[in-house]
Formats: sequence, structure tokens, C-alpha cells
Amino acid sequence: MKIGGDQERYEHIVKDRDEKKMTWSELGEKYGISAMRVKHIYDKQTGIAQRMSQAPDNSIYRTELSIRTVNALLRSGINTVEDLRQHFSSYPHIEKIKGLSDVGIEECRKLLGLEVKTDVKIYDK
Repeated sequence: MKIGGDQERYEHIVKDRDEKKMTWSELGEKYGISAMRVKHIYDKQTGIAQRMSQAPDNSIYRTELSIRTVNALLRSGINTVEDLRQHFSSYPHIEKIKGLSDVGIEECRKLLGLEVKTDVKIYDK
């Protein structure tokens, strides 16, 4: 079965598993991947959805930041937009956060309404 992008395929896997009660093997055959990979995709997709539904309104999970940026911020203890705002104002070396790229820094600046550098390409969703 040929489906558009990966995210669309992942959503179809979750839907088929939840609604049609298909086994991992059946899903693997349908989508041309191993049963173990199907289970991994399902667990990852449902985990993300669960974290999003349980996240408070000001959580960085509910922003337009990329997953890579969100993960870097979470690892450094920044969980909310307010935490990010405080970190930006009190810690001048935001680029020292491990795993936070130049693009991630610019995503954060854009989220907070700060001046964005024009020489860094931000990939809008």
C-alpha cells in the first residue's frame, strides 16, 4: 500500500491497529515493513499523542517548535514557554544548550517574538 509521507503512513498504522485490530504482522505485510518496526512506530506515535494531550497549555509540546528543539529544551529543564522566556532573558549563552542548533535557537526567538537572524533558515510547518 502506497501512502504519501511518513507521518501520514504512521497515522494510518495507528488507525488500522486501533480500529481494525490488525496484528503487528498484518500491519507489517500491509505497509511493507517488519512487525517490530510497526510496533515501534505505533508506540512512538501513541506516546507522542498521549504526552500532547496531557501537556499543560503553556508546555513547549504545544508550540510550533521542531521535535529536535523541543527535546533539547526538555533535556535542559525547560518545560514551558515561560521557562524558555526566563532562560532567554537571564542566560545570554542559549547556544550552549546541548543539542540546540542554530535553527532551534531561531525557532525559539521567533516563538518569543524576538528578532530573528536573517541568515538562518527556519523550516516552517
